[in-house]
Formats: sequence, structure tokens, C-alpha cells
Amino acid sequence: MIRRFLTILCLALVAALPSAAQDGAGGAPETFEVDALNPQLGPVPDRVDRATPRATVDGFLRATSSDDLEAAVHYLNVTGVAGTEAEARRLADQLGVVIDRAVVIDWEALTDRPDALLDTARSEDALSGEIRRSILLGQAEMHPQPIPVRVNRVEAPGMAPVWVFSRETVAEIPDIYARHGPSRLERSLPDALRGEAWFGLMWWELLALPLGLALMALTGWLAWAGVGRISRGTSRAARLMRAGRAPLALFAATATAGWLIGGFFAFSSEISHIADPLVALGLALAILLFVLRGVDVIIEDLVSFDDATLRNAKEDHRRAIATRVSAFRRAVLIVVVIVAIVVAVHEAQLSSGLGLSFLASAGLLTLVFGFAARTILGNILASMQIALNQSARIGDKVTFKDRLCHVERIHFTFVQLRVWTGIRLIVPVSEFVSEPFENWTMQERPMNWLIRLRLAHDADVEALRRDFDRIMDSLDPEQLDDRANAFVAVTDHDILGKEVTFGLPCANPDTAWFLSCEAREKLITAAADREARGETMFAEAKASEAA
Repeated sequence: MIRRFLTILCLALVAALPSAAQDGAGGAPETFEVDALNPQLGPVPDRVDRATPRATVDGFLRATSSDDLEAAVHYLNVTGVAGTEAEARRLADQLGVVIDRAVVIDWEALTDRPDALLDTARSEDALSGEIRRSILLGQAEMHPQPIPVRVNRVEAPGMAPVWVFSRETVAEIPDIYARHGPSRLERSLPDALRGEAWFGLMWWELLALPLGLALMALTGWLAWAGVGRISRGTSRAARLMRAGRAPLALFAATATAGWLIGGFFAFSSEISHIADPLVALGLALAILLFVLRGVDVIIEDLVSFDDATLRNAKEDHRRAIATRVSAFRRAVLIVVVIVAIVVAVHEAQLSSGLGLSFLASAGLLTLVFGFAARTILGNILASMQIALNQSARIGDKVTFKDRLCHVERIHFTFVQLRVWTGIRLIVPVSEFVSEPFENWTMQERPMNWLIRLRLAHDADVEALRRDFDRIMDSLDPEQLDDRANAFVAVTDHDILGKEVTFGLPCANPDTAWFLSCEAREKLITAAADREARGETMFAEAKASEAA
């Protein structure tokens, strides 16, 4: 049995050797074998070089730019696509226009080797060291999907292998040309305006750019003014339209740009491959910002952000809702920005080889921006942290760095605090969450406010305790809590005198500070009156000793 198995295995190996030798000799993996290449064309001119993919693409572009269609047609595989040489020349002329207006060639993928081997690629690249017989130059944007533009290495009987534009690409040229070729307006322009000017652009493009920008501005202004005229009133629909005024103006301007680029004019690839992603980004931003503004209007109807309302001590639930809604709005804004970036990246075809090469070359710049943006990202995450743990809500009264404030807004990167004097204090969110602060509204509503007075050692505390009772009788009873919680105590002393602390029971943390100011004023007045009647109240000390 073992001898029979070895015999069968040897016979199989011997039978496979001729086949493997034939595959290596025939060159099938390195070329596309065809029965004939462009039999309807005349002999290939000596100036046509199709030995390498770079030579083919460069020679074709040179030929079409100089209207040398006799040479340009030999860079195409028109077998079975064009019946006559005149038809082939028309396809070559159209392909030149298509590449100029719709395709960004990845020149790094084009080598000057007949086998197209990427000997300069990185070792981790998938095609590093691989012989290729088909190369993707780029993609022409079409609907519903883009059309690839390729060059293939073909070999016909009796001919050396050559690089030509693939037959599949040549078959798609009329459809691509109909989409990206000259518009009717451009064809009606004089030849002088269709001549090449600067930066690879034509004269009519240099003239059309400022006119197009002016038309965009006019369209945006008309949309802005029209929405403003019809959105007068206080109804929800009117407020929604006013909120969407800027997004609608942006949408009108970018839609005008898209119409000019995609329908009215057919710009060169230098313009279209920059303008197309910008138009897509503008449309996406306009739609998403309109949604965001509409959400803001609806939120304002559901939750009041009025400071006077939220500062009310009984509005704990409303403060919590306002803070959560503010966090939800920030989350929606983050989603808007991410979606807009994804749309722009998709429209710019950054997922292609050219885009990946661009992103790789911009790696250092990405690191720089990432390092600069880490503070911003930290503040954004800190603002979301505040919204989740409810440590400070919109409308809460806090003391931050010895300042009595109300939390007015919690933004992405900063917290807006309103000091009791009316001054707005802007604090980075990361600093706000890292510094300790007192939140009076977060605790139980009743609180004891401590009023401290420095008095003489022999000051009559009992007399001041009676004065404190009378002072509480004169205060607003609605602002006072249970008076059984009030106290007067000597809490400290030194060489200058003793410290007497008055515990004022306050029912509302929002008004406790002002109530304590009123009580302190009356306590000082009462002590001064006793001092005037001959009682010792205030400690006598020099300024240097007090310091």
C-alpha cells in the first residue's frame, strides 16, 4: 500500500511539472493576453511609447493637450469599442477631457517599469514587490457609483507587451464625457476663452469663478432676506424659520455652487475636486445646523433657561432638566460636526489611495493639531461630566474662588458664571471641575449662614444674643428657617479679642447671602449703639496689630 501511494504521488508531480513550466513561460500572470490590439488603426507612430504605465499616461496627456489624436488613439484599447479610426480619435479626445476634469491621477502608483513593480513601496504595503498588470489611475464621479479609470498591460500575438487604457474604461468614456464634458454654454464660448491660462485653468474658468462667487452671495442674501421677511411673529413656526435663517442661506449658496459646478459649468479637476467636497460639506452643515437650531427652539418651549426662574429654590427639577437638555444639545452638536466631517471625507474620496497618501503625509500635522486640541477635548469631556454627575446645574448658586455666583450656562469649553455684582465670570470647564466649590443649591434648602464679629474680651455676648433675637424679628419671616436653629457662640479668641459667631437660619440658599448682609449690618449697628452708651464692645487694636 505504501509503495502504491508513493508511485501515484510521483506520477502526479511529474504530470504537474510541464504545466507549471508553461505558466512561467507564457507570462499570463504579468499581462492580459488578447487576440488583437486595435486592428482598425494604422501603424503605431514612433513617438508613441507604451512600454511602462507612466510613459503611457504621460504620453497620452501630452498627445491630447497638443491635439495629436493620431498618436493619442494608440494609447487606448479600442478593440471592439470603436469601429473606425475617426471614432477612436473622438474617444481619445473625450478621454483627455475626462481626465482633465473628472480624474485626479495618483502619480505615485505609476512606475517607470514595464512590469509596474512597486520597488519604492513600503514593506507593509499590500502591493510591495508585486508585479502588476492593471493600475487604477483614479475614479470619475458618476451616479449611482464612480467609474474606475485603468491602464492594463496587454499582449497580442506577435507584439511585445504594452500598457494601454483598458477596454472597459474606453467603453465608459461617452457616459463620463456626457457628465463631465463641456457644457452647452462652454461650447458656445469663443476659442480664446477656452484656451489655457494659469495654474492649468482656462480663461473662462478664471472669469467664471468670481461671477459664481457673486451669484452664490446674492442667492444666500436673497434667502436670508426672504426668510426674515416671512418669519415675523412669535409663533413656533416663525421662530423656527428665524432660527433656520442662516442654515437656509448657507444651503441656498452651496446649492447654487453645486448647480454651477455640476450642471451649468464643467470646471477642471483642479477646481471640481476642491469644490465638490466643499459643496457637500456646506449642504450637510446647512441641513444639520437647521436641525440643531430647530431642536433649540423646541427645547426653549419645553425648558425655560431664564435665570430668574431657575434661581428659584423650588425649581430643582427644572435646573436638572435644563442641565441635561444643555448636555443633549452639546452631544447633538458633536454628532453634527462628526457627520459633516464624514461627508466631507467621503466626498473628497480620502478613502482612496490618493487620499490615504495625503493623510499619511499629513501625519505630523495631525499630531500637532491633536496636541493643540487636547485641552479643548478635555474641556468638552469635563462639560459632559458635569451634566452627568449634576455637580453644578444651570441656575445653581455656587461660591467659586470666594465669589458668589450663579451658573448661567455650561458650554463646551467654559462655564459662564454670573457674580452677584452682575459681572460674568468665564471659567474653563477643566478648571471649574478641578477646583473645589460650594454648591448651596445642591444641599438641603434650609441652611445656617455664619456671621462672625471680632469683639473685645469683655464684650457682653448675652446682650448681643438678645439683640440678635430682635434683629431676626425685623427680617423677612419667609426668608428665615426655624429660629430654633439660630445660635450665638464664641468660636475663637486671640490677643486682640474674641470671635463671636451668629448662626442665622435661612430658608432659601438663593437669598441667604443678602439676608446675612442685612443681619450683619444690624448687628454692627446694635454693637455700635452699646459702645456709644459706654459698654465695651469692639476690640481696641492698632492697625499693625490687626494686620
